[in-house]
Amino acid sequence: MAHHSIRGFCTTVFGVSSVDELVGKVLPACHRLLGSRRGDWALDLHLDLDVLQEMENPLRGEVLAKALESMGLKVASLNLYPLCRFQEGVVKEAVYRPDWWDHSRAELTLIGARWLARHGHGPSLTISTLAGRFHPDGRAPDGVFGSLAEIYTRMAGKLSKLSAPGRCLVLAPEPYLDRFGLIAA
Repeated sequence: MAHHSIRGFCTTVFGVSSVDELVGKVLPACHRLLGSRRGDWALDLHLDLDVLQEMENPLRGEVLAKALESMGLKVASLNLYPLCRFQEGVVKEAVYRPDWWDHSRAELTLIGARWLARHGHGPSLTISTLAGRFHPDGRAPDGVFGSLAEIYTRMAGKLSKLSAPGRCLVLAPEPYLDRFGLIAA
């Protein structure tokens, strides 16, 4: 069996809060950075809270898809881990909100998943997301991992309905390890 890999370029470093900013600033920068190599690369596209809320209107998602296509850029994954503005002065706890105990996290993730299922590139499309919730003391309350497993199971069921034959949408919680005191809870 042949192994195929795609190089990725993550757009989390760009601070944008609208589809127009994404199309007008981030995508042209990616186009310039990747140059003639862009056919071998796929974007890990960061969409923050404001962009996802805007993309509730499918026409805004279409604007993004058309811009990507016109520049020859592909998206293989979405970075929905930090939904707040990652470039703010103090982000330690804010990047974890909304967390999975807030109903809006699932709804916003599904907006991104619907867009990725329709416009993503490749057989396996990844949605990078928050592992749970931030705890400054680094401890998880009793029973929280069972609750988190239930939430992820429900989400996996919804994602599987969006997946087409030969394509898989994958939910990838991060941070993966608690070595930074950011326990998934």
